[in-house]
Amino acid sequence: MLVYCFMIILTLFFSLLANNDKKDYSRRKICILLVFMILFLVMGLRYEIGKDYVFTYRPSFEKILNGNTNLDMEFGYIILMKIISLFSSDYAWLFIVTSFIFIFCMFKSILDNSKNVSLSIFILICGCFYFYAMNVVRQSIAISIFIYSIKFIKNREFKKYIIAILLASTIHKIALLFIP
Repeated sequence: MLVYCFMIILTLFFSLLANNDKKDYSRRKICILLVFMILFLVMGLRYEIGKDYVFTYRPSFEKILNGNTNLDMEFGYIILMKIISLFSSDYAWLFIVTSFIFIFCMFKSILDNSKNVSLSIFILICGCFYFYAMNVVRQSIAISIFIYSIKFIKNREFKKYIIAILLASTIHKIALLFIP
């Protein structure tokens, strides 16, 4: 619990610095990078946090390592696990990679759309979506891709939006609900 309290304090501190330092672009960029890294490292380096960690994602990765691809998961996520298994047999890398994807999509969305970065980061963390994402990894990745792809709707780039949603649906089919 102490790690999360410290994480919240640091991320809010650096995001407030980033908000207040709009003229000094390099310092703002460093503060935003620090917030990204703090959130990414806490999420990516977690151990046995979330029920799905122990009962779904770790066993699924171990099945992939043993050559079993008959899993009750979308093929995009299976491919992601296969790619990770080519480089490492340590299931921790699955959480590092999926955490990076989630945090990257959320950060890109916040930086592209938010007028108040620190408030958006506060809502991400204290609105519990960040912690939710530690348990339901696939759904959270699909939702974060959707949130990122909203910019395609704003820019009237509907083909890119559909491609992004179809990509998200290979991780979790719930993303198909975002097409309409």
